[in-house]
Amino acid sequence: MNWNPLAAALRARLEFDVPQPCVLERIDTQGRRIPLSYSHHVRGWHPVRSGFAPVPFESLLESAFIAWFANRPELTSLATQSHTFHYRFGRSRCRYTPDLLVGLSHVPTPLRALGFGLLTVIEVKPFERAFAMETALRHKLHIARETLHCPAVLLTELDLDVLEREVRHVA
Repeated sequence: MNWNPLAAALRARLEFDVPQPCVLERIDTQGRRIPLSYSHHVRGWHPVRSGFAPVPFESLLESAFIAWFANRPELTSLATQSHTFHYRFGRSRCRYTPDLLVGLSHVPTPLRALGFGLLTVIEVKPFERAFAMETALRHKLHIARETLHCPAVLLTELDLDVLEREVRHVA
């Protein structure tokens, strides 16, 4: 697997347990409505495929991953902004809404190498931004993993090309 070493190293660090536990206060399963964009962000609705309702997205990178998953035959479900976790970390009150929740009928080897399971929480971030907010991402992915009892994975633009190349050859 030819994963970008920078993205792989960041993803590995995000798997570490947080030194001080995050305490879940509540979870909203109604999700979060994506607000209109009044700046340079691109937001909209992405068609998935027959049998799936279109899903909202709030960045071009998120849209690219939705398109990638939509073309995967093992995709069984795809939701965006589906849960909001309200939690405490130390004295801070925090809120986290993951970008995607993806269900798969089976997990291809390249996705398994990224830490995917049959149900996976996905956070989509540009690499530079994810690197800059590593500690906060560690807490966010930890609370999602612990609450939903499934893997929580970071995907960046560095992963998209590798996924397109590798999974196409495995399937």
